[in-house]
Amino acid sequence: MVTEPKKQVGMNCENCGSPLDNTGETCAFCGSRNSDLPLADVPAQHQRGEAREITKTYDDSLRAIKAAVEHSDQVHKVEVRRSKIFLPLLALLLGSPMLFLLFVSYKTRPIHADFEECITSGVAAIIQGDYLQGKDFLAKAVFERNESAEGHILYGSAFYAEILEKPYLDPQKRKALVYGVYREMHFAQQTDPDNPQAHFFMGLHYYEEGETAQAVTEFEACIAYISRISHLAKRERYSNAANQILEKLKAAPTEKLVLVSQIDDSRNDREKNSIEVPYGR
Repeated sequence: MVTEPKKQVGMNCENCGSPLDNTGETCAFCGSRNSDLPLADVPAQHQRGEAREITKTYDDSLRAIKAAVEHSDQVHKVEVRRSKIFLPLLALLLGSPMLFLLFVSYKTRPIHADFEECITSGVAAIIQGDYLQGKDFLAKAVFERNESAEGHILYGSAFYAEILEKPYLDPQKRKALVYGVYREMHFAQQTDPDNPQAHFFMGLHYYEEGETAQAVTEFEACIAYISRISHLAKRERYSNAANQILEKLKAAPTEKLVLVSQIDDSRNDREKNSIEVPYGR
């Protein structure tokens, strides 16, 4: 039967003199193994560590703790210095694509231009058949003054003039131009709901989409507000075109209209029953 060692009172470490709990135990303070001799049997010169090299004392422990703390502090300072160097580099590396995109967007941002100059240049380019340049000028004009109904009408009617002058366009391109007409007339009507020109071209949009009832409503609104066009010749052109289109849509809703652009120099004036669609200021 195995018996546990009994507690010995007065047992001290032979190395450092610290009290021991059990015979033969390792000293919890200095780590030395001890004999089973009671303190009274240990020679006096060896009690409490006299004439012995103490492996570890309380002061040694304090110095070790202090050294560990200093080492930890040095490691922390090194890591802080590294973070100060590498974190900005990492941020720059990760942020460089965003900085590049911001730079590109800044370079390609629309340049503020004079509204009247853009309108004049845009209309002139459209009349000459340069739709790409003309629409670019008109886009800048509506960007510069988005609340201008005139700008949106001239921009949107340029889309329809291109449709009439280029009957060979593929369906996708034609659909995109028809949507451009709707978009610009929608903006124009938000600013000026009773504008007869906006109603006229919105009617053409609905006609292109096959929505005859809505087209008729828009052309009737154009005629109702036609007096708002102050320029007499321009008023007559819109009035004649709206009345002719209304007459044909009501007489034969499914019959295709023969529409020609006012600015198309290549049109065939001898074509029967053609209706001239106005363009310009």
